[in-house]
Amino acid sequence: MDSRQFRELEQRAKVLLDALFDAAGDGCHVLTGGGGPLSFSLHFHNQGTVTHLSVGAELEDALMTATFAVTEAGGAFILRTPRDDGTARLWGWRISDGDAKPLTSLWLRNAYAVDHETGDLIPPEPRACYEDAPCLHLSR
Repeated sequence: MDSRQFRELEQRAKVLLDALFDAAGDGCHVLTGGGGPLSFSLHFHNQGTVTHLSVGAELEDALMTATFAVTEAGGAFILRTPRDDGTARLWGWRISDGDAKPLTSLWLRNAYAVDHETGDLIPPEPRACYEDAPCLHLSR
């Protein structure tokens, strides 16, 4: 991969992260993601059109993971939004062929219901509200 190709992938990753930040809406959120061997967790707060990262947040880790995810390897992102009533909304997207495919609430709930080390079923996370993720509009 030459530097031009890498810059194109990095630009696609920035578009993906911007779309995820925009989809979150106002309030405090946690975005976790993984692509290949890379992963990250990023706390942020949206206020209008401005996104504030938590102190110590590593945007570079998120960008590198997103860059890896928009390659053929793919990846996944989960957005958790705590609510005033103590519940948390969870949305998810699978990244494949450079596109963000929204996950359904059922798919996400089932993914959280399995211990990935043992394969055993585990009880649902208390106060988690799994919802269908919105479509993300990624311009290329």
